[in-house]
Amino acid sequence: MDSEKTLGVSGVEGLMNKAVAAAKEFQRAAGELPKVDKNGSSECPFAEELYAKAEKCREKCQGLQVQLHECLTLVQNEIDKCGHDLSVLSAQKDQLNRDRPRAHFSAAEARIASMYKKWIQLRDSLKRTIVDIDDMLQQTKDKRYPGGMPQEWPNTGRFHPRQAPSDSRESESTGADKEIDRLFDMDRDSRKDNHKEAQDTDDNGKQ
Repeated sequence: MDSEKTLGVSGVEGLMNKAVAAAKEFQRAAGELPKVDKNGSSECPFAEELYAKAEKCREKCQGLQVQLHECLTLVQNEIDKCGHDLSVLSAQKDQLNRDRPRAHFSAAEARIASMYKKWIQLRDSLKRTIVDIDDMLQQTKDKRYPGGMPQEWPNTGRFHPRQAPSDSRESESTGADKEIDRLFDMDRDSRKDNHKEAQDTDDNGKQ
């Protein structure tokens, strides 16, 4: 996260807002997922697409969560730096003649103290955001498509029919796959009947 090392308070806040928006988007996508049985069959004809969309939202959310954790380290470094600078200024101030009037913090002390407070508040907000997103990801960890996600057709964004898991007897197909198989069977049966009729006609002609 080298590019984030120069983030100020507003930059970290912007990243937090982006992560929160991504988390809400994923939560909505996960909440709209239709029921799918263990074989991948669903009454919803767009089940695979909806699960694929939710999975992409999950990945985006997880990526931003990693950045938030990295930001937390950077924010803590800023807090430590401000704390150190304030300690140095305080020690220098104590070395001044006590008879000199010192009504308030110096301009430098006031500026550093203000940033110190902002970084501490930002750290606390960042921690809460990380915890909330972690909880949401944990609660939705089981909302995944059985047997893995479908893959997209190249350059189209459309999805291949998922290859369903199979056992030693037969493959388990979706409702659409079964319908296609039934059509193939009907075609084969029809071809057999036509061939049989043609053969019977030819045999009768020879008699």
